[in-house]
Amino acid sequence: MRQPAAHLGMPPDLYRVIGTLEIAAAAGLLLGLASTPRGVAAAVVTLAALAHVGVAAAAG
Repeated sequence: MRQPAAHLGMPPDLYRVIGTLEIAAAAGLLLGLASTPRGVAAAVVTLAALAHVGVAAAAG
């Protein structure tokens, strides 16, 4: 875990937090199957986070 975090230029603790948030996003998407507005919100937030990580990775 330390090596991928170092590759992205972030501390391991932040890398762990991002992983936890990714798991929460997946849970939100699954809950969205039962509640459409929550699923849409979870999808939008997840895509925004992934886009931000992609831009950061491409820049650095």
